[in-house]
Amino acid sequence: MTVNMSWNARQALVTTRIANWKFVGEVNKSQVVGVEVACNKALPSSSARCQTPSWGHSESITGWQAITQADYTFQFQGEDPPNPQEPDQIKPEKRTLYSISSYAYGYGGPGPWDNIGQTQPVSWPLRCDVARSTNPNYARSSDCVFHGATGWLRFNANDPAITESAQLYYDAHQDFGKTYPGGGQGKYVPGNIGVPAWANRTEPIRRNFYDKLLQTNNYNTSVKFCKDKWGTGYKVRPDGKVNECDEFPFKTTYEGSFTITPDMLRTVAVRPGLKEHNQETGARWGLFLAEDHILDGDSVFVEAYK
Repeated sequence: MTVNMSWNARQALVTTRIANWKFVGEVNKSQVVGVEVACNKALPSSSARCQTPSWGHSESITGWQAITQADYTFQFQGEDPPNPQEPDQIKPEKRTLYSISSYAYGYGGPGPWDNIGQTQPVSWPLRCDVARSTNPNYARSSDCVFHGATGWLRFNANDPAITESAQLYYDAHQDFGKTYPGGGQGKYVPGNIGVPAWANRTEPIRRNFYDKLLQTNNYNTSVKFCKDKWGTGYKVRPDGKVNECDEFPFKTTYEGSFTITPDMLRTVAVRPGLKEHNQETGARWGLFLAEDHILDGDSVFVEAYK
C-alpha cells in the first residue's frame, strides 16, 4: 500500500496492490484478502477531520489477481487550534496534524470467510497547511506532507555548474580537516545523512525562512570567517572571475555561522568559491525547499557526492 499526497490539493491518494502471487500447494482462491485504512485528526481538541474517516477494500485471491489496484482519496478538512509555542510568523500557515493508519487481513479457510488473521496496524503522521496559497515562493506542491520524514537534497560535486560549492559541502562531511574554521576533536558540521558511513550521521539542518535578521547575521559571520582566513581580497581569482564566501550550513538555516560559539562541537564550513556556483546551488536549495514543501523549522539532510 502506498500513500501519495496530491499536487496542489489537501488530499492523499491511497493505493493498494497485491501482486506477484506465489502459491505453495493447493490454495482456495475464493478466500478473501483485504485492507482497512483509517484517517483521523491528531489532536483531540482540534476541529480537523477527514471527510471520510475510513475506507476498506477486499477481494478474493482470484479478484486481486484480476484487478490492477484499488484506490481511494482522503480529503483533509478543518484546522488545529493555534499552537502558543509556534512563532507568530508560522501561525498564519495553520499547520494541522492528521494520521493515516492501515492494516491488512485475510481469511485462512477452509471457507472464504473462515479463520481471519490480520497484520499489525501501521500509521503515518502527516501535516497540512495553507502555506502554498499564502506564498507560492515559500511552499509549493501538495498542501500536505509527511512531516516526520526528513528531506534529503543531493549535490553532485562533479557537476560543472556547481563543482566548487558542492566540493565544500563534500569536504564538510567527508574531509572535515580541509574546512575552515574547523576545530578540535569532536567538531562536526551538521546535515550529514551518514552516506557512505552511517556512523558519521549528524542531526539535520533546519530551514529558516522568516528570521531575516538571523540570515543576515549568518552571512556576515561567514564573510568574516572568509576574510580571517583568506584576507579581504578573497573575491579575487587568478582566472579573472569572482568568488563569493560560500558557506555550509546555508545562511537560510537555523544552524548558520552566526549560531556557533567556540565551545560548541557543532560548527560550519566556509570557503571562497566561484560566484556562479554559489548562486546555482542556492537556487537549487531554494527550489528544493519549495517543491518539497519544507517549511520554516523543518529538517533537511544535504549530501554532496562524487
